[in-house]
Amino acid sequence: MKRTLFVSVLALMLSFGLSSGAFAWDKGDSGFGVRSGINIVTITNFNAKAGFHVGGLYRLKIAKNHPLYFEPGLFYQLKGGNTSQPGGVKIKSTLSFLEIQMPFGYRLDINDKWAIEPLFGPYMAIGVAGKSKLSFQGHTNSVNIFGDRGGLNRFDFGMKVAVNVLVNKVCFGAGYDAGMINMVKNYQQGNPKSRMVSFYLTAGYNF
Repeated sequence: MKRTLFVSVLALMLSFGLSSGAFAWDKGDSGFGVRSGINIVTITNFNAKAGFHVGGLYRLKIAKNHPLYFEPGLFYQLKGGNTSQPGGVKIKSTLSFLEIQMPFGYRLDINDKWAIEPLFGPYMAIGVAGKSKLSFQGHTNSVNIFGDRGGLNRFDFGMKVAVNVLVNKVCFGAGYDAGMINMVKNYQQGNPKSRMVSFYLTAGYNF
């Protein structure tokens, strides 16, 4: 169902680009950009935890007659979560991901300097480092959360919705990432699932 929805939305966006008159790469209004900012991450059954992101993207205009863009990018994401278990066990998890983002954006010009750009599209991420620190009665133990003793899979996939405010070439934005993958390793039917969602604030520059 979720895959069908994603494919349907993607097809609708591409159809809009085609019907807008000559779907084509427009290099004259395309270019690189950089972004960085903060993440507020929530993992199922964990408390929210702050992190950050940094990366780059390429803004590719795909419709000659409309300001429709495809904005693929590569980002480093720091995420995680904290929780307390019955009996006084505390768990602090820190996760690092390399994330490929593939949103589509539509630029709405307000005047010569200001514009608003809503974005929507998928992302894929691979965990490159992860550590869970367990504390109990003054004793601590750390495990690789993606390793053999860890409880999470490395791969994540989800959908992104965001809004950017553009002031000339400077960008400010806010967005929400909704993970669609159950990240629990060796999941057994009936056990709690674990998905990751993020609210983020970002700023950057378009070259």
